Amino acid sequence: MSLGMSTPKRVFFIVVLVAIVASLVIMGEFYRTGAAIAYRPLSQAQDHLGIQLFFADYIGKQVQGVDGAVWNGAVQSVVQTNEGRTDVYPSLQFWVPGEFNGGRLVFKQIKMPTYTANAALTWPLNTPLLQYKIVFSSGLQSKLDNNNVLEDLRDRKLRILGTIFTFLSGQSTYNPGTNRISLRLMGGYGTIDFTDVCDNQFTTGGVRVNGKSVDAHLRILCSQINNIVRIESIEYRPLATAAAAITNDFDVLPKHGIQEYMLYPEALLSPEFNLFLAQVGSGGGAATSSAPSGGGDIVFDGTRKQWRAQFSLLRGGRYKIDLLSNSPYNWGDGDRTFVVTEGNWINVQDYFALSAGNGLNDPSWIYMLSKIDTQNKKVYWRDMAGGGNKEARYDAGTKKGSMNIGGYSFDFDVDEANKRIKVDQNLGGGGTVELRTSNRLLLKFGPAPGDVQLEVPAELRQEQFVPLIDNFKLLKDATIQVTSPNMLDDISVEGRERGSDQFGNMFVLDTARKPDNLNIFSSGAQAAPQVAVSAGGQTAGILLLTDAQSDLKAMQNS
Repeated sequence: MSLGMSTPKRVFFIVVLVAIVASLVIMGEFYRTGAAIAYRPLSQAQDHLGIQLFFADYIGKQVQGVDGAVWNGAVQSVVQTNEGRTDVYPSLQFWVPGEFNGGRLVFKQIKMPTYTANAALTWPLNTPLLQYKIVFSSGLQSKLDNNNVLEDLRDRKLRILGTIFTFLSGQSTYNPGTNRISLRLMGGYGTIDFTDVCDNQFTTGGVRVNGKSVDAHLRILCSQINNIVRIESIEYRPLATAAAAITNDFDVLPKHGIQEYMLYPEALLSPEFNLFLAQVGSGGGAATSSAPSGGGDIVFDGTRKQWRAQFSLLRGGRYKIDLLSNSPYNWGDGDRTFVVTEGNWINVQDYFALSAGNGLNDPSWIYMLSKIDTQNKKVYWRDMAGGGNKEARYDAGTKKGSMNIGGYSFDFDVDEANKRIKVDQNLGGGGTVELRTSNRLLLKFGPAPGDVQLEVPAELRQEQFVPLIDNFKLLKDATIQVTSPNMLDDISVEGRERGSDQFGNMFVLDTARKPDNLNIFSSGAQAAPQVAVSAGGQTAGILLLTDAQSDLKAMQNS
């Protein structure tokens, strides 16, 4: 058989740059914190921060936010006025749960006049690019004079997005009757005006730069006691409004920054702050290099007796299961059944798939029915990824019970005479269970023996709005058929065939051995082991820049 392959998908970095000096020097050794990559702080935090992203990842999935521990643009400071001293705690957030998701890296083809981009960092139009929040621990306090002027703020300094701003003398005011506050600062792009009503709502249209309104949301929390005004926090969210939309989203192409595409780049308040999508190395090597062997995110391994599978599930573990028996040809290992479709009886020692729903963040598991204790009216089961038995009681009269797993309730019915149960396996009332992998793809077995489907949900294909489906057939003779319209150009490398679908998932079939072995590297899992994190490895191609045009041009030509 043959698979297809596109040009190997690239690994990208979001490089968050706040350049305080005229030029930056790469500072040697790197360090890892979770999935984020940043430069090791020496005596202080750095002016730049690199965050590694995989395809379909939101920035906030890797790093919800950063503070002064890793980035100078959010370093803690102190402001002293005549009314008191306050510590200032800034933070930069890439998503706020329940309010905005922020940007993410997607695989999409965008045709430009001189080239075609295959990926972009993208936000929905008119949504927040980020949030910069400043918390004043004991309040930024000022006396209110007879003209409603916050007289104590004059000439005080405040760092916003890495740039120092100065409160202009006599030009910040508070109206006690309307609870309206206006702050005027100088720095960055020029004169910055923040105007808001001190309530718990975000204001649109409350930010002006050099007298011109820019697209942003603003919330200032403050209070007044007698003639003292106390500012508790400032939250600022510049919006993703495009100067000339390339697609239906706000897209940032490789080797470019967000200011270049914004209708009002002044909304970032300073030319020194930017988010760059910087290209580094190759996720899968050049087209002539060896195909990876083993270690896939999803693995199907054939033997004469059966098919085995390995995969990781969202909020579950790494599963290694006997997937499909060749004799009889059925889901399971021949003695035990792997129950993948709701409505079938599950016997003791059988194992069964569970899904908490169809949402991107709904988890999945595979459990084995360990025991049914009809005397004490209990059912026992255990996770096939490891761990001890769990139990649930059922009603002696109705023979019904509920399994509490991961905060979800899965109802079941007990057949005491035959020591078996039926379970609401997908909380959806029927059908074949779709398992959510750790990379948020959907893996479906059946209902017919040997039928396997891998689906990239529409939510991960923001530019297409439809799911992408790859189909496989695990045959009795331990060979695999791939029937997918999504494979790209055919290629065979060193006795192994590999291909990529339109989302960037890589499929590697070992044709030099029998039975067949198929490794699937999802776009995230594929990239992870390929990135060299060292001063002399692939990341040496990252240029850390100011927002100066000469430096941006140097990056684009690198």
